[in-house]
Amino acid sequence: MFLIDDSFFDKVADRVLQTIRPELYLVTRPELVDADTLARLLSVSRPTVDRLRRDGVIPSIPIGPRCRRFNTSKVIAALERHHGIIE
Repeated sequence: MFLIDDSFFDKVADRVLQTIRPELYLVTRPELVDADTLARLLSVSRPTVDRLRRDGVIPSIPIGPRCRRFNTSKVIAALERHHGIIE
């Protein structure tokens, strides 16, 4: 009979996590989102997102004449800077 100790399972779990981490990150946190999605992620209204963009508090990327996308990492960093959380 072959016995497997806990360290074997820990090594397997670590290897699996290393393998899927990049894909898991992309699935759980998309980089570019529209204003409605950003509002939902930030738990604010769509008009609040529009005002923050218009006032220059958060950055956006113009996609077309009436279409913008928001990079979630840059938005979070901008909000932290704006509120003095990170200098």
